[in-house]
Amino acid sequence: MLFKLKIKGLFEGISIKDLLLLLIFPTIITLLMLLPDSVRISMMLNVKNPQWWQFFTSGFMHQDWAHLTNNLVWYFLLVFPLFFLIATKTIKKKYYFQFFIFIII
Repeated sequence: MLFKLKIKGLFEGISIKDLLLLLIFPTIITLLMLLPDSVRISMMLNVKNPQWWQFFTSGFMHQDWAHLTNNLVWYFLLVFPLFFLIATKTIKKKYYFQFFIFIII
């Protein structure tokens, strides 16, 4: 019974909405990897002939599945533990702001 109370306390203050928000980014970049190669290449930054949208989309493109997997592993190793720590301190709004800045950079 004591173990169940500790687990329940760990997830207090965390909603399904919070988890969905954390999973949107890895879902989108994984779906982008499933696009045809021609579309993915057009989204990558072409240094010799850049298009305006490539400055934004190139940050979400990955060279291959190993690159994407490596980034996702680090995403889950860093983002989720930090979120659980911050959610227990009830400063989620500040976390979401910093997370948004992290994703943009």
